[in-house]
Amino acid sequence: MGIYCVRVEEIGSLSIELPDSFARGEVQMGGMGHNWRRVFQPRDKNDADDVSIVSFYRGSPAALEDAAVLRSLIKQPPAVIFAGTRSDCCSQPHVAELVRKLEPILGQCGNNQIANQETGVAGPRFFLEKLETISLDGRAVLSASGYFHDMELHPQAYFSGLFFDAQPESPHCCVEELVFEAQTRSLYDKYYPSFKQAVSTVRWTA
Repeated sequence: MGIYCVRVEEIGSLSIELPDSFARGEVQMGGMGHNWRRVFQPRDKNDADDVSIVSFYRGSPAALEDAAVLRSLIKQPPAVIFAGTRSDCCSQPHVAELVRKLEPILGQCGNNQIANQETGVAGPRFFLEKLETISLDGRAVLSASGYFHDMELHPQAYFSGLFFDAQPESPHCCVEELVFEAQTRSLYDKYYPSFKQAVSTVRWTA
């Protein structure tokens, strides 16, 4: 049976084609309506609770220092920032410092093994496998992948996300996210190609 794409117009600052295997799910709006979260989940009911594509707008501008880090980074040519282990990063102090500076921009996955080297309860909850900037419809965005884990480092959810400036011409930097998450590696491998294909159809509307 063939898979066809449906056009989901203007999700925040972009439009994107999602495969028909994903259906529109929950929409949440902030108390004042400035921040929002839109969820898309597999139509297969066996997978719907464990896989999602989420578009999220934080609503309020990033702190000036954090905004400056992101905007400076995405003005440069696309490049891999980090790919490997914490020891790989520690051998490159400038890379570790940049990852730490990006912690607020990266949201929950900013609490990773590079930015947070504590252990136990205070330790990180995300293992960062790769961080890079990529070009998307002519605009640079920040891309992160890895997995959330418990205190024993057992994976709990596999993650791939894009973080970008929703209003690049504005004096204020408001971060928007487009993320894919799956609770198991097998589900990640099953649905990630659909997410990757969808990302290739992104067109900026703002």
